[in-house]
Amino acid sequence: MENRQPIASVSRRAFLTGGTSASQRAKQRDARAYLPWSTPERILAACDQCEMCLPACPEGIIQKNAQGYPTVNFEKGECTFCESCKEACPQPVFYTDAEGIGEQPLVWTLKAEISDACLAKNDIQCQSCQDYCDPRAIRFQYQRNAIAEPVIQIADCTGCGACVSVCPANCISIEEPVQDPVDLRT
Repeated sequence: MENRQPIASVSRRAFLTGGTSASQRAKQRDARAYLPWSTPERILAACDQCEMCLPACPEGIIQKNAQGYPTVNFEKGECTFCESCKEACPQPVFYTDAEGIGEQPLVWTLKAEISDACLAKNDIQCQSCQDYCDPRAIRFQYQRNAIAEPVIQIADCTGCGACVSVCPANCISIEEPVQDPVDLRT
């Protein structure tokens, strides 16, 4: 009898994204804690891990990271910036209006990034991210004899994450931008 190796079970999404599943990407990002109106440093310094922000989120996207601190998981949905987490927190984890930038409080500097695993970047018609982007920060640039590719207007991106969970290729992430955003206000 021939000794065969078992064939690995790979999901369609993992295959299309080069084997990087949503859970693997979440584990990589889990080392830092992100909440609107706060910074990872402020969360680590002020959060007592009471978990009051978790059930306060109507979208259900706040969860504990590996260290037990609250963080937003965009693969569960988008942040609507409703401030429920901010209102539920008894600690000085969140910035107040007085600590904000200009007339509005700092929400965060996170922005959407689209990897090269994007279906449209690989000549497969898809515009799911644009369809769910309320501020229309994701637009598709049409080219002659080619599939339109996504372009992110960084200044328009609120970092809400609406585009993340709807991406069939799982290639969108919400990250700190490489360059400083021009306008940090929403």
